[in-house]
Amino acid sequence: MATLPILLKNPQILLLGGGSVAYQKAKVLKENQISFTVIALDYKPQFVDLQLDSLTKSVTASDLAKYNIIIDATGNDDVGLLLQDEKLRRFVLINRVDQPDQSDFYFSSLLNYGSLKIAVSTDGASPTIGQVVRDKISSIIPDDIGDLVAE
Repeated sequence: MATLPILLKNPQILLLGGGSVAYQKAKVLKENQISFTVIALDYKPQFVDLQLDSLTKSVTASDLAKYNIIIDATGNDDVGLLLQDEKLRRFVLINRVDQPDQSDFYFSSLLNYGSLKIAVSTDGASPTIGQVVRDKISSIIPDDIGDLVAE
């Protein structure tokens, strides 16, 4: 499978789900200062600490309209069908965290040093190995490298 790592400017992201996997995705988005909205029926208590734009409800087709990237961390087949229908109507990038074969993209393990971004990806095959490699790279990159890039 051919993949292309890219960085998107100002994506309109919708995160679906309030469980542990959704929380991990929300944490990554928040740490990278990405604006996004979350919709879920209920949330793990730690979501409160993230202070997110969130709605507590079932997802409907009308909820999807203004987003160009949708992350489905619900594990719900009905939500998956709703997303498939949305893809038939318009161009939208979808990541179904438990269905990589139905995903248009994968999350990379990201190192962020200001304008310098280093992404490590296993194409969804092993996020844990991606994190180990990211941590190894992080241990050899000076923390102030972002300042050097800015200069």
